[in-house]
Amino acid sequence: MAELKTKPSEESAVDFLNSIQDEEKREDSFKLLEIFKEVTGEKPVMWGPSIIGFGTYHYTYASGREGDWMSTGFSPRKQKCLPQRRPPYRLQNPQKLSSRPGLKDSFPKSALPGISGGVR
Repeated sequence: MAELKTKPSEESAVDFLNSIQDEEKREDSFKLLEIFKEVTGEKPVMWGPSIIGFGTYHYTYASGREGDWMSTGFSPRKQKCLPQRRPPYRLQNPQKLSSRPGLKDSFPKSALPGISGGVR
């Protein structure tokens, strides 16, 4: 079986965010870092070169393939932040995200469960 390319690393999430050239995106990403830490209660871990994950879970497919993946996280991209979550992962307190001005506009609508316009 092929091995996953995206794995947790010892790289620093803070160092990664500091490397973002666009000042507004860097500031927004630091805000997201704090929000994800608060909402999940987990420490950030770099997964590959550009994804910041929080928490892990173990999965096993019917084929027998298994592995570990982040429970949730985000990746700052050129246009928007790309959220990462495993179904049926639900945030414990999605209202904390929806109360942040402008945050809903940073994610695709399907990415924020429990928030108006998001997946339920």
